Amino acid sequence: MKKVLAGILVLMMFFTLALSAVGAFVPPGLAKKGGLPPGIQKRFSLEEIEGDNRIINGEYETVVKEIDLNKRRITIEEGEAIISLLVANRAEIKLDDKDAVLKDIKKGYEVYLELDKDNVITKIIGKTGDVVEDETWSIRGATVYSINEKDQKIALSYDNKRETYYVNRNTVIEINGNKKTFDDLSVNMKVNVTIKDETILKLTVVSETTRHEGVLLGTFKDNDGPYIILNKDGAHSIFDVKAGLDIPDSYVNREVYIEVQNGLVTDIWRK
Repeated sequence: MKKVLAGILVLMMFFTLALSAVGAFVPPGLAKKGGLPPGIQKRFSLEEIEGDNRIINGEYETVVKEIDLNKRRITIEEGEAIISLLVANRAEIKLDDKDAVLKDIKKGYEVYLELDKDNVITKIIGKTGDVVEDETWSIRGATVYSINEKDQKIALSYDNKRETYYVNRNTVIEINGNKKTFDDLSVNMKVNVTIKDETILKLTVVSETTRHEGVLLGTFKDNDGPYIILNKDGAHSIFDVKAGLDIPDSYVNREVYIEVQNGLVTDIWRK
């Protein structure tokens, strides 16, 4: 009788351990560092879902819910979960079978995404769809790198890159709360812009004053106006000067302080 009971107990222990092992199994794709939010985990498995083309282990087919170009993030929706995914700087991006860049991807577009082990998007294959809202986007704290007066274009530097945009007669330009024109803009200005279809709709100059010091090597003037060259620790820097600012000849080859506001020297004095 004892042998029978012992046998039954052994069998019960075996089935209990087997059930525990099954319940504790985690698909390899989910066991990676970082994991995924609960709402999306159910679709990240190693096997193809029957009747579905999505083989979801670092791959995803979805619709762009939101896109933040400054932070390089694409937001998607999975059930009740809203998920924001970072796009790698060197991500491969195609739109309608053509090479594209992140700003070409719009809200409402159908996309196929590939993610790496840290859930960062490394590949985007997009298909144009209906854009669900007026497609404008903004850049804050950009620096005016260059100005092309002939073609009415401005190159902006931001997020370690440089992009060129158009300005037209409908572009609203504001400096210190006052309406200005394209001619009032200058290189090195800090700006906030609103853009649509590669055209700046609104440009606001961010009032910013900085102070620099060094040896004044000379004052000069070209077609763009007056400028100075400052030597600091062997490095030469060029600064545009506000029209009408008086700089005495006695300052040349002397150590000076300068104040720069919106890309222009607005004040200078001897050190």
